[in-house]
Amino acid sequence: MTGLTVDGLRVVAGTSGRMIVDDVDLSLAPGESIAIVGESGSGKSMTAKALIGLLPRGIRAEGDANFAEVDLMALDENAWQRVRGSRIGLIMQNPFTMLNPVFRVHRTIEDSLRPEDRSRMTRAQRRQDVVWRLAEVGITDASVADRYPFQLSGGMRQRVAIAAALAREPELLIADEPSTALDVTTQRDILALIKKLQVARGMSLILITHDLRIAFSMCDRAYVMYAGVMVETATSSELEHEPLHPYTQGLLLSEPPADRRIAELVAIPGSVPPADQVATACPFSTRCAWAKAECLVGRPALSEVEPGRLSRCIRIDEIRGELREVRSAAEAEAVETSATEPATALVVVTDAHKEFRSGQRTVTALGSVSIRLGEGEGVGLVGESGSGKTTLGRAIAGLETLTGGTIEIDGIDASDWSKLSARDRKKLRGTVQMIFQDAYSSLNPTRSIGSALAEAISIRDPSARNMSQRVGELLHSVGLEPEYAQRKPAALSGGQHQRVAIARALAVHPKLLICDEPVAALDVSVQAQVLNLFSRIREEHGIGYLFITHDLSIVRQVVERVYVMHNGSVVEAGPVDDVLGTPSHPYTQKLIASVPSAEAGWLGEG
Repeated sequence: MTGLTVDGLRVVAGTSGRMIVDDVDLSLAPGESIAIVGESGSGKSMTAKALIGLLPRGIRAEGDANFAEVDLMALDENAWQRVRGSRIGLIMQNPFTMLNPVFRVHRTIEDSLRPEDRSRMTRAQRRQDVVWRLAEVGITDASVADRYPFQLSGGMRQRVAIAAALAREPELLIADEPSTALDVTTQRDILALIKKLQVARGMSLILITHDLRIAFSMCDRAYVMYAGVMVETATSSELEHEPLHPYTQGLLLSEPPADRRIAELVAIPGSVPPADQVATACPFSTRCAWAKAECLVGRPALSEVEPGRLSRCIRIDEIRGELREVRSAAEAEAVETSATEPATALVVVTDAHKEFRSGQRTVTALGSVSIRLGEGEGVGLVGESGSGKTTLGRAIAGLETLTGGTIEIDGIDASDWSKLSARDRKKLRGTVQMIFQDAYSSLNPTRSIGSALAEAISIRDPSARNMSQRVGELLHSVGLEPEYAQRKPAALSGGQHQRVAIARALAVHPKLLICDEPVAALDVSVQAQVLNLFSRIREEHGIGYLFITHDLSIVRQVVERVYVMHNGSVVEAGPVDDVLGTPSHPYTQKLIASVPSAEAGWLGEG
């Protein structure tokens, strides 16, 4: 069995010739694991799709790529069908893209077997094989084989997808953001499972991720990608110890620390440009604090800085000391938070109970939950999916009605918004606003950003004048230029969608923002930008937050007090530094242990 070698890989749009990925070289030995790391738009997923023959229509790959003595660039679709699955397996971020929603689990795994293996088995043997493969990925309940994907949790769907991807015993597994959409505890379980299976089977692994901590914990070496090109390569331990490109360091420092709070997160300004727009200069020059005139004259080569270490930064020898100083200062920074439960509360939730009925089945989402939020206070609500945190947030925002218990907001009984007078309902809409995880879905795709913001302004002030100016001021308050008012949601990035959603909420001058996983779908650098924006808005406007998240690293940066929820109940509450620093409940301890870490043993403890 031989490994993978890639030389001069390019991915281009077929008709226009627009470059998407350029001059990518990488190697992978049998049984080795490598990570390709970068933000959205860096080209890492396109690189992976080129290596498994799944590029979108109209996109083509050029260059050399050889795996186990097979020329991947020369394969047609018929030939790919003999390689894909049996030689190279794939796990995607969203398992729904891999699982047929009308097939039961056993059918999905059976169809993934080698045709010759499937044909020689009896029906009973195929069933036994499916049960064995499910057990291999940690699903010991044989009845899962008879369920449909929609009947499974996100973590179980991903385990089924892994079982299907490994059914033909591939020599190489490509995992494209396999845990990004999962809770922290489920994420660690899935990553530990992939690593365990990779080692046990002697497979090679290519992990696509935007999280360097995960790359360090999973992989032997890392390739850092930006704007379609590799900007740094090194072993994971070397890269963690000292990044040798400003972009790599920016990614590392953008990760919010879970063990302390810092005054302001390090955020890389701007966003990743298209590869063809930076083909004649250092691709990172438009966002780099160390860029000089020489960085704009031709694209730097990926050159050896130390044995086995490559960097595309031509100034690395000059700025290496400065990079160390910046990183040391960032790692030493910490600020203390002081928090006490407010004597006078803006929101008081008492014994909240919520049940959902599905046919004859009753599910208790909330069981006697009580919380308090002061005006201008930052409060966190943390827990895994199914803990009840989103249900509680939606009930406070009037999007769900409690089965029992009470909610009081600014002196108004808001337990059932349908019973409110028009006057009280209008007051509450101006008091509480909600920001969702998927900001794009909360925006009308047919309307311009300016139109959406103007509508929000008019709700609070029907006689508002100088609307263009007020929309521009609102956009400026969230870090966007006034010309964004002319754009539609499809023309914006994920971070820009979230900024627009925040601007729309601010238009009614609320006292409380309920933020439901508002940065979960964002890259780490964009996430840092948005979290810093939340902090600035709070300082300038005195707005309070109910910040709902499963990520303890994030909640530590934005709130003073935190409630930990599990199975519909609050299991621990208090000042965020106390709860996260010295957790008393086993569930809180489990959440903290699941925060991604490059330390040895993190995966082994899952």
